[in-house]
Amino acid sequence: MNEAGAGGGQRALTEEASVSIDAVLKEMHGYVANARRHMTSAFDELAESWQTSPVRDVVHYALDEPGKMIRPTITLAACQAVGGDPEMFGRVAAGIEYGHLASLMHDDLIDEDATRRRIPSVWNAFGVPSAVIAGDLLLFTAFHALACQQGVPAERIVRTFEAVTRSGVDACFGTSLEMALAGNISISTETYLKMAAGKTGAVLRGCSEGGAVIGGGSPRQIASLRDYGEDLGVAFQIIDDVLPYESDEETMGKPVVSDLRNRRPTLPVLLARDECTEDERDFLETVYSTGIGDGPAAEAAHHRMRAVLRRTGALAGAREMADEYCASALDSLAGLRDNAGVRLLRSLVHLARDRRA
Repeated sequence: MNEAGAGGGQRALTEEASVSIDAVLKEMHGYVANARRHMTSAFDELAESWQTSPVRDVVHYALDEPGKMIRPTITLAACQAVGGDPEMFGRVAAGIEYGHLASLMHDDLIDEDATRRRIPSVWNAFGVPSAVIAGDLLLFTAFHALACQQGVPAERIVRTFEAVTRSGVDACFGTSLEMALAGNISISTETYLKMAAGKTGAVLRGCSEGGAVIGGGSPRQIASLRDYGEDLGVAFQIIDDVLPYESDEETMGKPVVSDLRNRRPTLPVLLARDECTEDERDFLETVYSTGIGDGPAAEAAHHRMRAVLRRTGALAGAREMADEYCASALDSLAGLRDNAGVRLLRSLVHLARDRRA
């Protein structure tokens, strides 16, 4: 996390706190439309000789239900922030989103989540084997989209590949660490933050760094945007940990009990651990050692956990820590010349902070 300019970022976070999510989504529209134009076409080009393959339908099922498209938007905004033309790189942004969709397919399998974006998750709709194959297919489609970018030196494409694939490697290690820590609420906050920096920080780092590289940024600009993405990603993960206890399944579009059912040591739980009563501590240890089951038992455990996190101030504490990372992300943009890309990157910090899904 950037320590140098925390004051400026914190002031910006406070002064711009009234930024509306609708306004940010409107600001994103052109970037999202650019990436969306390429997402179906780039896949269909590759799949042209496989018109009757069942996995083609599986991939289109995922492509037809787009999420917020934050990752490709970060990529294109970072490209523009360093002086690049985002209109040239919709294919690269599509590749970023392919990789994200692949990870969601595999995540839903690992978590046994039956819904995603308010519809059946891919494995639930088509079966586990199809979800695995479709996820693998999207990963290779992502590589192809990056490799086939036109109009820039090959060396720049190679460096973009390096940034994106390195972030993917770190994300795998971060996710693996999270799985290894399941059921363990004795870990330190530092260990949690290492996991978050790998699992989610690395992914958004790959988006912002990759966009800066493909856009022709200087080493200093690339470093600033690399830091921006990682800090924003950690903040994003912390908010992800908070939302199951502040939002609901309809709003989120996925099960709110997923983290608890999978016994993930999320930041709010770690903060509550040090502030709870003996009875509450026994509850936490029971949940994380034996699990919460399914159905009404899971709902009851989630309801009680929410009460514990609220009473101990853990949700507010987690949001304060997320704000620190958001402020640091804004600080990383301070040295960049103001333009539409930089302004959108600032707005995305507020979107990540204030979202409810």
